[in-house]
Amino acid sequence: MRSDIPRALATLFVWLMGGGIAITALIQGMFIGGGSVVFVVLIALVAAMGSTRFIWDADRSSAVEESTKNKRRGRVDRFVEDLSDQERELLLTRLTESDGEISMEEVLRRR
Repeated sequence: MRSDIPRALATLFVWLMGGGIAITALIQGMFIGGGSVVFVVLIALVAAMGSTRFIWDADRSSAVEESTKNKRRGRVDRFVEDLSDQERELLLTRLTESDGEISMEEVLRRR
């Protein structure tokens, strides 16, 4: 697991920039006036919230990807284990004959 210090610093930076943009827009809105100030503030705050979620949920999405890879790897391992020695040799031969890329459909179709 990664350290939380870089994430905390990144979050602090994001919120300082978002807050700076929001405060600047509010101050300019007081002197200049205009209804678009509210939208600028909302956009800055929503962007800061989205960035914060992205920063802190990065590990969770990589864990989901790893879990999916493990499931897929398990299916392939079970498939290969179910093959006889002759079928494994045939699969290995077909895989090495090609340029390194052959689809599973191609292997099954030739069977």
